[in-house]
Parts: sequence; C-alpha cells; structure tokens
Amino acid sequence: MNLIKNAICFATELPPVEELKAGIEPMLFTDVPETLIESLGFVLNPVTCELVTPLHNGLSFTVRHDKKVIPKGVIDKETNKRVTDAEEKLERELTRTEKSAIKQDVIVNLAKKAMVETKLYTSYYHQADKLLIVDCVSSPLASRIAGLLVTALGTIKTDTIHVSDLKHGLTTRLKSYQGGDKQAFNGMQVGREVKVRNPIGNEVNTYAGIDVFESEELKRSLENNYDVDSLRFTNGICNIKLTKDFQMKNIVWSMPEQETAEDEVIDKPFIWRHEADVQITLLAALNRTLCDMFKKEPKNVTENEEADKVDE
Repeated sequence: MNLIKNAICFATELPPVEELKAGIEPMLFTDVPETLIESLGFVLNPVTCELVTPLHNGLSFTVRHDKKVIPKGVIDKETNKRVTDAEEKLERELTRTEKSAIKQDVIVNLAKKAMVETKLYTSYYHQADKLLIVDCVSSPLASRIAGLLVTALGTIKTDTIHVSDLKHGLTTRLKSYQGGDKQAFNGMQVGREVKVRNPIGNEVNTYAGIDVFESEELKRSLENNYDVDSLRFTNGICNIKLTKDFQMKNIVWSMPEQETAEDEVIDKPFIWRHEADVQITLLAALNRTLCDMFKKEPKNVTENEEADKVDE
C-alpha cells in the first residue's frame, strides 16, 4: 500500500491523541464561502473515519483543501478590460493601488461561480522522533497545514528540517561518488535519476534510467558547474527523490501486499494503520540518516504568534 507519496518534514512535539483531537475540533473544514477562493480545515480520515488516528508509533490526521479554479488568463483579461474602461472614463492612468483593487474585485466576482477543486492531505506524526510528516508536494501548503496545528493548539512550535548547504552537499557528494568514493552518501544506494541545474541561465537537465556512477554526460554537467537539484535514493524498501530543499518526493514503496483468503473479511482500517505505522517508522529512520549525512541544523519557523508566517 503506497500511502505516503511525498514527505515534507517538520520537527515538533504533539500532544496525545485525545488532546490533539480536542484542539483541532474547533477547526473542522467548512465549505468555501461564495466570495472567497479557498478553505482549509481538518476532516475525518477517509479510511479509519477518525479525526485523529492513533498509531503504534504516533498518530495521523487529515486536512481537506478546497480551492476555486479560476484560470489566470480569465482574471487578467477581465481585469485589463475593467482597467481600460476606468481609465477612459477618468481620462487618466490608474494607480497601482487602484488596479490592484479592480483585480481583487474581479477575483471576488469570478469566485461566485467558479468550480471547486477538492484535495485531501494526510499527515503523520512519529512520536519517538517528534517528526511531523506532511504528505504534500507544495512546501507553502505543507507549512500552512503545520500552521493549522500551531493555531489549534497554541502551545507548540514547528521547525523545518533545515540542512546547511544541502544543495552544495548533494553536488559535492555526487562528484565524490562519481570519482570512486562509494561511501560519499554514507552507504545509501543511489538511484537512477538525477536533475541538475545550471545556476547561470537556469537550464535544467534530467537524467533518468542511467547509471549515475558511470554516466559521462552527467559527469560533464557537474564539471561545467551544474548543481544537483534532486537525486534519487533507494534502500530496497522505499525509493525516494531527495530535493535540494530536503523534501522527499515521488516515494515508491516495495513492500509485499498482505495475502488474504477469498472468504476473509478485510479490515481496511486495521491494514491502513499497520501500513502507516511501518511507513512512518521507515521514513523517520531515513530522515535521521539524511540529517546525519548533511548535518541537520533545526531552524525554527513557527511560533504561536507567527502561525500564518510558516515558510512563506
């Protein structure tokens, strides 16, 4: 069961299940108001039907994010039309503030009839490591989810897992690895995918399905001062893409499915809890390995009074 597909991690200390549940109950999801663009709030886990799901090694909760889909081109077209009409009527050019006000009014009006896109994001907490794992691709949205906890509980703080010069570290270690140092990544097995970027001109090259150790083309890119944007690692159980921002993306799990008899009733919530427990335990161990490798430096990003400023 491929539960956790992405992992943006925060260091934090959450209270026990019942205390957490009491804290987030006032912040349940509500539908997006007619004139607003989005809504974010806690919902029941779609499998366990629990607001906070207890796990052997931690807990889990789910957030729903509804966002109205308004194409940027539609907003720009209507805004430009209104700005032009206003300037012709007033016989002068509008100020930046006036143009911004018109744009916001356009968005409010379009929001009244826009389609709503709904997504669920499940987060996991590993208690022993005090590690919050948000299964989300977007770093700003993951930070907003972490910020919801700060707002709900009021007494916690969250820290991003900040690694000193990770981008340079990935590049330097990959060069060492290609030079023959098989311990450049502390014994972790390098996968067959790497993305590099030229800091001058921002040109990006992605190499997939290659032998990273042997690739001459990749070696030439690194010799030409390309930086490593992301690199894939595997340990036989999970396969991850580690980004320059210390995010684990496109996680693929290689664990055998549990066999069941034809007449056996499948307890889906039990299986979900078991798989979640296994995956957060493995990701916590992987996180420790990566932090040790790149010399983690915890960086506080949220305090009670700064809940809305998380990783902006």
